[in-house]
Amino acid sequence: MTEITNPNENKKVENLNLFSTKGVIGRKTCFIFTILITIFNRTVEYLWNRAIESHAPFVEGVLFTLCIISIYITVVMTIKRLKDIGWYRWLGIFGILPIFLLILSFIKSKDLTNNGQKPFLVQLKDFISTTLTIIFVAGYLGLGIVQWAAVYAGAYYVLNNWFLSLLIGGFVAYIPIIGTIAGIYGAHKYWGLPLWVSILIFCTHFIIAILLTIAQFVIELIERNKADQYLP
Repeated sequence: MTEITNPNENKKVENLNLFSTKGVIGRKTCFIFTILITIFNRTVEYLWNRAIESHAPFVEGVLFTLCIISIYITVVMTIKRLKDIGWYRWLGIFGILPIFLLILSFIKSKDLTNNGQKPFLVQLKDFISTTLTIIFVAGYLGLGIVQWAAVYAGAYYVLNNWFLSLLIGGFVAYIPIIGTIAGIYGAHKYWGLPLWVSILIFCTHFIIAILLTIAQFVIELIERNKADQYLP
């Protein structure tokens, strides 16, 4: 299908129809939709649990219907974002995973001069590159707050002063490696979490980042080998 474009701005026109797969949506729209649909799903999940506890079958039925509609709308919007970046549309089934939709909202739109679909390896590289960026931001900022809380717990146990503990926790938490180790120790020692759980919380993003980096390196090797095959 040929995308409708705006001749004045030479860009694709977004289709905000939640029930139609025609057209595309941009990064900003995708990001806003991801936030809204996540809030909506969490609200429905909360009400669902309350309805089960209250034994309200009618409310459960209504909420179940809303869940089905939410899944359909999410897949539709994911497909339109995939079309905009030149990825395979069947990947829309993964739109029900919030992290996948979030990653898509950071990937640039496909060039209008390129009407074809991006090669699979290029799609994979885009995905890995964006995922690594999100992992870095979430790991440094988001997980840093958790590390801060864990270090604070340990410092408060020793100093019994919330202000100094807060300062020490904030300083130590964002020091590479040291902050991670301190966070693991604090979560295990002062939160009472098993050691393996503490390590899993603070190290999983490192493991994923390493695996994705290796995958990125392998893809580049494959592309280089393919390019060498065409050299005279």
